[in-house]
Amino acid sequence: MKIKYSFLSFLFIILLNSCKDEHIMIIEKWENGTAKKEKRWINKESNSFKELTYYDNSRIKLEKDYNNGELYLYKAYYETGEIRAIVMYHNNNSIFGAEYYKNGQLMGSVPTNLNGEINGTITYYYENGNLRGEQKYSNNKLIGNSKEYDLNGNLVSE
Repeated sequence: MKIKYSFLSFLFIILLNSCKDEHIMIIEKWENGTAKKEKRWINKESNSFKELTYYDNSRIKLEKDYNNGELYLYKAYYETGEIRAIVMYHNNNSIFGAEYYKNGQLMGSVPTNLNGEINGTITYYYENGNLRGEQKYSNNKLIGNSKEYDLNGNLVSE
């Protein structure tokens, strides 16, 4: 019995040590002692890390991923945990952005090229998923007319 207890204690200590992440730095805390903002290194040598900002309920508010010190992914969350927005970057330029309703439905998206110029169709949706509007762009210039739809998906203006 003593051997079993010692062996289990030994396994528990190994498990605790293996769960330690030596690459986490708490930058700021809430008054209740939980993390408000932290930085997690993926690779310190290449300056690749993740910055996390939390709500006071310990849910993630913002998540920023960096590679070689440059932001490449930004995610925002609602206080209840659902994704609110995603923005992807390349060479410090936004190359795609999307925002979501709390129910997970896409609110809108903006496609951009590698230079950060709007390139493609910007789309907006109602919370029920129906198309609300769209605008086509090429290199930051509107092409044609914007279209707007009512809640039922009927075209109301062009």
